[in-house]
Amino acid sequence: MNALQMYIGGRWVASVSGATYQARSPATGEAIATLPEGTREDAQRAIAAADEGKARLARMSVWDRARVCARVADVLERRRDELARTLTLDQGKPLHTEAKAEVSATITGWRNAADHIKWLETWRIHTSGSSRSGNLAACTRSSHRGISP
Repeated sequence: MNALQMYIGGRWVASVSGATYQARSPATGEAIATLPEGTREDAQRAIAAADEGKARLARMSVWDRARVCARVADVLERRRDELARTLTLDQGKPLHTEAKAEVSATITGWRNAADHIKWLETWRIHTSGSSRSGNLAACTRSSHRGISP
């Protein structure tokens, strides 16, 4: 059985309290992992780390952010079968009809984000089509998303 930790601020860490619990398969009741029991202080650490990450991302070019998203998709792709199996064990999802599809959709989402984030490089994107007043354009506003106060 795996003993897992929380990923906060770029590091794997235990709960501040040191408390853990066992995750069990809903299908069999079998213990599948030991997990940290997160506390309010753990959540506050995670929020502070996310806020720092938001600031780092804001300083990156859209091209660098796109590469980060693509790397996440690559890691998910390499671990596709393992992640689908974990979803099945933890949530009782059917492996082939739900868990694998969910992992595939997540990979697609990260790949789409890697492509779409590049659009933030400009504030005006010309589109095909026209309106009564002439050509259409989509205007964008760069607003970094994440944890906000």
